Amino acid sequence: LEKATAEGVALADSLRAARMELRHERDRHAATTARLERVAHEADLAGAAAEEAEEVRDRVLDERRDLLGETEHLSDMVKGAETLLAGLRSMLPPPREGDRREPVRVPGAYAGLPDRAADHLMRCGATVIVDAYNVTLGRLGHLDIAEQRERLLTGCEQLAARTGADIVVAIDGANIVGAHAQVRRHVRVLYSPEGVDADDTIREELSRVPVSRPVVVVTDDRAVRTDARALGANLVDSPVFADLLWGR
Repeated sequence: LEKATAEGVALADSLRAARMELRHERDRHAATTARLERVAHEADLAGAAAEEAEEVRDRVLDERRDLLGETEHLSDMVKGAETLLAGLRSMLPPPREGDRREPVRVPGAYAGLPDRAADHLMRCGATVIVDAYNVTLGRLGHLDIAEQRERLLTGCEQLAARTGADIVVAIDGANIVGAHAQVRRHVRVLYSPEGVDADDTIREELSRVPVSRPVVVVTDDRAVRTDARALGANLVDSPVFADLLWGR
């Protein structure tokens, strides 16, 4: 009897130990299952995020392709318009002997007020030819040439939009990579070819404008000012024009 009792006690102890081990195993299984479910959920989230990122990337690529296509189309339109303009200019009769452009009269109230006079000239329907680096070097000389050029063109676009002026910017452009492919909405940019100085580009553009149309030349170059004045153009000092663009 004692032996049977001892065996029963041992069996009961073994059963309790087995039950405890089973509970521990169930707990470990539950914890493992929870971890697996959490990992699977995180994987689903990561997959969804990756899929969304791919969709965003595809949309950006599509929009970029569309934008490049529109830019190329606009560039072609501008080139076509310039070709048409050149053709129309070639059809104009040559100036008659004695024909001369007359400078725009500036109101006497603006005498001694160069900024007011310059603003008036921007609003009189004239073609405004700007000597690019002659303007920027005095105000933006601390910047590199590329940034000077960008600041000037942006300022000229804003001025043209504000005043309605027909602004032409002459730039020494023989060494500017890709410059001729850039399109500006409110200004025309003349990049001088290799071996041609921007001053000569200004003179050539001035001579091409019909004498019936007023012209304003923005430069401090003495020789260019002399030639422009002889052709009936109004003159604006570069610092005064810089004030119109960027304030004092």
